[in-house]
Amino acid sequence: MGRQFLWVVRPDLIEKAKMAISEGFEERVAGRGRMVGLKLNKDAEGMVMKEEIG
Repeated sequence: MGRQFLWVVRPDLIEKAKMAISEGFEERVAGRGRMVGLKLNKDAEGMVMKEEIG
């Protein structure tokens, strides 16, 4: 079995990333891998990371 992983993609590129992976990829990696989108929001205090599940 392969290693666990987290694939972080800009939210505006999630659909393109999903189109680039082979059919059945998500089923093959279920339970050990996940694709998420992370959006950085700048506020007065600095940078804040906001998770958006893809």
